[in-house]
Amino acid sequence: MDNMQKVSLFTVRGYGSSRRYQLATGVLGLLSAALLMAVIAMATQMNGVCESQSSLNITAVQSELKLLRDERVRLTESRTSLQHDYDKARADRSLLQAQVDREKAMSDRLLAQIKTLEEQKKQENVRVLQLVRSCERCPPGWEVVNDTCYYFPISSGIQRKGWDDARADCIRQGGDLAIVDTLQKQTFIVGVLKALHSEGFSYRYGFWIGLKRKDEEQGTWHWTNGSLLGTGYWMDGEPNDDYGYEDCTASYPTVNILKSWNDAPCRHPLKWICEKEATAAS
Repeated sequence: MDNMQKVSLFTVRGYGSSRRYQLATGVLGLLSAALLMAVIAMATQMNGVCESQSSLNITAVQSELKLLRDERVRLTESRTSLQHDYDKARADRSLLQAQVDREKAMSDRLLAQIKTLEEQKKQENVRVLQLVRSCERCPPGWEVVNDTCYYFPISSGIQRKGWDDARADCIRQGGDLAIVDTLQKQTFIVGVLKALHSEGFSYRYGFWIGLKRKDEEQGTWHWTNGSLLGTGYWMDGEPNDDYGYEDCTASYPTVNILKSWNDAPCRHPLKWICEKEATAAS
Protein backbone atom coordinates (compact mmCIF):
# COMPACT_ATOMS: atom_id res chain seq x y z
CA MET A 1 0.00 0.00 0.00
CA ASP A 2 2.74 2.42 0.94
CA ASN A 3 4.72 1.65 -2.15
CA MET A 4 1.79 2.25 -4.38
CA GLN A 5 1.15 5.61 -2.72
CA LYS A 6 4.74 6.72 -3.25
CA VAL A 7 4.61 5.79 -6.81
CA SER A 8 1.42 7.73 -7.34
CA LEU A 9 2.72 10.83 -5.65
CA PHE A 10 5.90 10.70 -7.65
CA THR A 11 3.94 10.26 -10.79
CA VAL A 12 1.75 13.26 -10.08
CA ARG A 13 4.69 15.46 -9.21
CA GLY A 14 6.58 14.30 -12.21
CA TYR A 15 3.72 15.07 -14.51
CA GLY A 16 3.41 18.63 -13.22
CA SER A 17 7.11 19.20 -13.53
CA SER A 18 7.05 17.81 -17.06
CA ARG A 19 4.45 20.27 -18.10
CA ARG A 20 6.40 23.16 -16.75
CA TYR A 21 9.52 21.83 -18.39
CA GLN A 22 7.78 21.49 -21.69
CA LEU A 23 6.42 25.02 -21.38
CA ALA A 24 9.83 26.38 -20.56
CA THR A 25 11.30 24.41 -23.40
CA GLY A 26 8.74 25.83 -25.78
CA VAL A 27 9.37 29.36 -24.61
CA LEU A 28 13.07 28.79 -24.87
CA GLY A 29 12.61 27.45 -28.39
CA LEU A 30 10.59 30.50 -29.36
CA LEU A 31 13.21 32.79 -27.90
CA SER A 32 15.93 30.87 -29.71
CA ALA A 33 14.01 31.11 -32.98
CA ALA A 34 13.46 34.81 -32.41
CA LEU A 35 17.15 35.28 -31.59
CA LEU A 36 18.14 33.30 -34.67
CA MET A 37 15.87 35.40 -36.82
CA ALA A 38 17.30 38.55 -35.28
CA VAL A 39 20.83 37.30 -35.91
CA ILE A 40 19.95 36.43 -39.50
CA ALA A 41 18.33 39.83 -39.97
CA MET A 42 21.36 41.55 -38.51
CA ALA A 43 23.69 39.46 -40.63
CA THR A 44 21.65 40.29 -43.70
CA GLN A 45 21.68 43.97 -42.81
CA MET A 46 25.43 43.91 -42.13
CA ASN A 47 26.04 42.13 -45.40
CA GLY A 48 24.01 44.77 -47.22
CA VAL A 49 25.93 47.51 -45.45
CA CYS A 50 29.26 45.86 -46.36
CA GLU A 51 28.20 45.37 -49.92
CA SER A 52 27.05 48.99 -50.07
CA GLN A 53 30.29 50.18 -48.47
CA SER A 54 32.32 47.97 -50.79
CA SER A 55 30.40 49.33 -53.75
CA LEU A 56 31.05 52.87 -52.59
CA ASN A 57 34.77 52.14 -52.13
CA ILE A 58 35.05 50.59 -55.60
CA THR A 59 33.25 53.54 -57.15
CA ALA A 60 35.57 55.98 -55.36
CA VAL A 61 38.64 54.01 -56.43
CA GLN A 62 37.41 53.83 -60.01
CA SER A 63 36.71 57.56 -59.97
CA GLU A 64 40.18 58.25 -58.59
CA LEU A 65 41.75 55.99 -61.20
CA LYS A 66 39.88 57.82 -63.94
CA LEU A 67 41.12 61.13 -62.61
CA LEU A 68 44.67 59.78 -62.52
CA ARG A 69 44.35 58.43 -66.08
CA ASP A 70 43.02 61.78 -67.28
CA GLU A 71 45.85 63.57 -65.50
CA ARG A 72 48.37 61.18 -67.03
CA VAL A 73 46.95 61.83 -70.51
CA ARG A 74 47.08 65.57 -69.88
CA LEU A 75 50.66 65.38 -68.63
CA THR A 76 51.66 63.20 -71.58
CA GLU A 77 50.12 65.70 -74.00
CA SER A 78 51.86 68.55 -72.18
CA ARG A 79 55.16 66.69 -72.31
CA THR A 80 54.72 66.02 -76.03
CA SER A 81 53.88 69.66 -76.65
CA LEU A 82 56.88 70.83 -74.62
CA GLN A 83 59.16 68.37 -76.45
CA HIS A 84 57.87 69.67 -79.78
CA ASP A 85 58.47 73.27 -78.68
CA TYR A 86 61.96 72.32 -77.47
CA ASP A 87 62.84 70.57 -80.74
CA LYS A 88 61.53 73.54 -82.71
CA ALA A 89 63.54 75.94 -80.57
CA ARG A 90 66.69 73.86 -81.13
CA ALA A 91 66.04 73.76 -84.87
CA ASP A 92 65.46 77.52 -84.91
CA ARG A 93 68.65 78.02 -82.92
CA SER A 94 70.61 75.86 -85.36
CA LEU A 95 69.21 77.83 -88.31
CA LEU A 96 70.03 81.09 -86.57
CA GLN A 97 73.56 79.92 -85.77
CA ALA A 98 74.06 78.84 -89.38
CA GLN A 99 72.85 82.24 -90.55
CA VAL A 100 75.18 83.97 -88.09
CA ASP A 101 78.09 81.83 -89.31
CA ARG A 102 77.27 82.65 -92.94
CA GLU A 103 77.03 86.35 -92.19
CA LYS A 104 80.30 86.24 -90.24
CA ALA A 105 82.03 84.43 -93.11
CA MET A 106 80.62 86.98 -95.55
CA SER A 107 81.75 89.80 -93.26
CA ASP A 108 85.24 88.30 -93.06
CA ARG A 109 85.38 88.01 -96.85
CA LEU A 110 84.22 91.59 -97.25
CA LEU A 111 86.80 92.80 -94.74
CA ALA A 112 89.49 90.85 -96.58
CA GLN A 113 88.35 92.34 -99.88
CA ILE A 114 88.32 95.83 -98.36
CA LYS A 115 91.83 95.27 -97.06
CA THR A 116 92.95 94.02 -100.47
CA LEU A 117 91.33 96.99 -102.20
CA GLU A 118 92.94 99.40 -99.76
CA GLU A 119 96.31 97.80 -100.44
CA GLN A 120 95.70 97.99 -104.17
CA LYS A 121 94.68 101.62 -103.78
CA LYS A 122 97.94 102.39 -101.98
CA GLN A 123 99.91 100.63 -104.69
CA GLU A 124 97.98 102.44 -107.41
CA ASN A 125 98.59 105.74 -105.66
CA VAL A 126 102.28 104.95 -105.64
CA ARG A 127 102.14 104.08 -109.32
CA VAL A 128 100.21 107.25 -110.12
CA LEU A 129 102.82 109.26 -108.27
CA GLN A 130 105.54 107.46 -110.17
CA LEU A 131 103.76 108.10 -113.46
CA VAL A 132 103.42 111.78 -112.60
CA ARG A 133 107.09 111.92 -111.76
CA SER A 134 107.93 110.06 -114.97
CA CYS A 135 106.25 112.68 -117.15
CA GLU A 136 108.78 114.15 -119.58
CA ARG A 137 111.50 111.89 -118.14
CA CYS A 138 110.26 108.56 -119.55
CA PRO A 139 108.34 107.53 -122.67
CA PRO A 140 104.56 107.01 -122.31
CA GLY A 141 103.81 103.75 -120.51
CA TRP A 142 107.15 103.77 -118.66
CA GLU A 143 107.59 104.41 -114.94
CA VAL A 144 110.48 106.24 -113.31
CA VAL A 145 112.30 105.28 -110.11
CA ASN A 146 115.07 107.71 -109.28
CA ASP A 147 116.85 108.10 -112.62
CA THR A 148 115.71 104.85 -114.26
CA CYS A 149 112.66 104.25 -116.45
CA TYR A 150 110.88 100.86 -116.30
CA TYR A 151 108.51 99.28 -118.76
CA PHE A 152 106.09 96.43 -117.97
CA PRO A 153 104.27 95.06 -121.07
CA ILE A 154 101.07 94.31 -119.17
CA SER A 155 98.61 94.55 -122.07
CA SER A 156 96.85 91.29 -122.87
CA GLY A 157 97.49 92.04 -126.54
CA ILE A 158 101.26 91.73 -126.03
CA GLN A 159 102.34 88.11 -126.38
CA ARG A 160 104.71 86.49 -123.95
CA LYS A 161 108.23 85.92 -125.22
CA GLY A 162 111.34 83.89 -124.49
CA TRP A 163 114.22 85.62 -122.73
CA ASP A 164 116.17 86.50 -125.91
CA ASP A 165 113.12 87.90 -127.73
CA ALA A 166 112.13 89.86 -124.64
CA ARG A 167 115.58 91.41 -124.47
CA ALA A 168 115.41 92.27 -128.16
CA ASP A 169 112.17 94.19 -127.53
CA CYS A 170 113.81 96.18 -124.76
CA ILE A 171 116.81 96.99 -126.96
CA ARG A 172 114.46 98.11 -129.75
CA GLN A 173 112.96 100.63 -127.33
CA GLY A 174 116.35 101.99 -126.35
CA GLY A 175 116.83 99.98 -123.17
CA ASP A 176 117.57 96.45 -121.94
CA LEU A 177 116.16 93.86 -119.57
CA ALA A 178 116.02 95.22 -116.01
CA ILE A 179 119.05 94.88 -113.77
CA VAL A 180 117.90 94.35 -110.18
CA ASP A 181 121.05 94.94 -108.22
CA THR A 182 119.65 96.91 -105.26
CA LEU A 183 117.00 96.27 -102.64
CA GLN A 184 115.18 99.43 -103.74
CA LYS A 185 114.82 98.12 -107.29
CA GLN A 186 113.76 94.70 -106.02
CA THR A 187 111.11 96.21 -103.75
CA PHE A 188 109.76 98.41 -106.54
CA ILE A 189 109.56 95.62 -109.13
CA VAL A 190 107.89 93.07 -106.84
CA GLY A 191 105.45 95.73 -105.66
CA VAL A 192 104.42 96.45 -109.26
CA LEU A 193 104.07 92.72 -110.03
CA LYS A 194 101.89 92.19 -106.95
CA ALA A 195 99.68 95.11 -107.99
CA LEU A 196 99.32 93.60 -111.48
CA HIS A 197 98.44 90.16 -110.09
CA SER A 198 96.60 90.76 -106.82
CA GLU A 199 94.92 87.34 -107.09
CA GLY A 200 98.10 85.68 -105.87
CA PHE A 201 101.17 83.80 -107.01
CA SER A 202 101.37 81.76 -110.20
CA TYR A 203 104.32 80.65 -112.31
CA ARG A 204 102.47 82.12 -115.30
CA TYR A 205 102.96 85.60 -113.82
CA GLY A 206 106.73 85.63 -114.17
CA PHE A 207 108.60 88.59 -115.78
CA TRP A 208 112.04 88.18 -117.34
CA ILE A 209 114.85 90.27 -115.84
CA GLY A 210 118.35 90.76 -117.26
CA LEU A 211 120.07 87.91 -115.39
CA LYS A 212 121.40 84.85 -117.23
CA ARG A 213 123.76 81.97 -116.62
CA LYS A 214 126.62 81.93 -119.12
CA ASP A 215 127.03 78.69 -121.09
CA GLU A 216 130.79 78.55 -120.69
CA GLU A 217 130.63 79.25 -116.97
CA GLN A 218 127.96 76.94 -115.55
CA GLY A 219 126.82 78.06 -112.14
CA THR A 220 127.74 81.76 -112.49
CA TRP A 221 125.10 84.38 -113.20
CA HIS A 222 125.71 87.66 -115.04
CA TRP A 223 123.62 90.74 -115.70
CA THR A 224 123.12 92.04 -119.21
CA ASN A 225 125.75 94.74 -118.56
CA GLY A 226 128.32 92.00 -117.91
CA SER A 227 128.50 92.40 -114.14
CA LEU A 228 128.50 89.31 -111.92
CA LEU A 229 125.51 88.67 -109.69
CA GLY A 230 126.01 89.89 -106.14
CA THR A 231 122.93 89.63 -103.91
CA GLY A 232 120.22 87.36 -105.28
CA TYR A 233 116.52 87.30 -104.36
CA TRP A 234 115.82 83.65 -105.14
CA MET A 235 112.83 81.65 -104.02
CA ASP A 236 113.56 78.81 -101.60
CA GLY A 237 115.35 75.98 -103.41
CA GLU A 238 116.22 78.14 -106.43
CA PRO A 239 118.09 78.23 -108.71
CA ASN A 240 117.84 74.47 -109.17
CA ASP A 241 118.29 74.05 -112.95
CA ASP A 242 115.33 71.63 -112.79
CA TYR A 243 115.27 70.76 -116.50
CA GLY A 244 119.01 70.95 -117.02
CA TYR A 245 118.73 74.11 -119.11
CA GLU A 246 117.16 76.67 -116.78
CA ASP A 247 119.64 79.43 -117.55
CA CYS A 248 117.44 82.55 -117.41
CA THR A 249 115.85 84.40 -114.49
CA ALA A 250 112.33 85.68 -113.96
CA SER A 251 110.80 87.65 -111.07
CA TYR A 252 107.36 86.83 -109.61
CA PRO A 253 104.70 88.53 -107.42
CA THR A 254 105.60 86.71 -104.21
CA VAL A 255 104.53 87.62 -100.71
CA ASN A 256 108.13 87.78 -99.55
CA ILE A 257 109.76 90.45 -101.71
CA LEU A 258 113.21 89.04 -100.86
CA LYS A 259 112.33 85.67 -102.44
CA SER A 260 110.86 86.33 -105.89
CA TRP A 261 113.37 84.96 -108.43
CA ASN A 262 113.20 81.62 -110.22
CA ASP A 263 115.42 80.10 -112.91
CA ALA A 264 113.52 78.95 -115.98
CA PRO A 265 114.21 77.68 -119.53
CA CYS A 266 115.14 80.70 -121.64
CA ARG A 267 112.61 79.75 -124.32
CA HIS A 268 109.74 79.69 -121.84
CA PRO A 269 107.20 82.41 -122.81
CA LEU A 270 106.82 85.09 -120.13
CA LYS A 271 106.32 88.83 -119.83
CA TRP A 272 109.40 90.96 -119.23
CA ILE A 273 110.71 94.17 -117.64
CA CYS A 274 112.69 96.73 -119.59
CA GLU A 275 114.76 99.57 -118.17
CA LYS A 276 116.63 102.58 -119.49
CA GLU A 277 118.08 105.78 -118.17
CA ALA A 278 115.61 108.59 -117.57
CA THR A 279 116.15 111.98 -119.14
CA ALA A 280 117.22 114.85 -116.93
CA ALA A 281 114.42 116.55 -115.00
CA SER A 282 113.45 119.94 -116.34
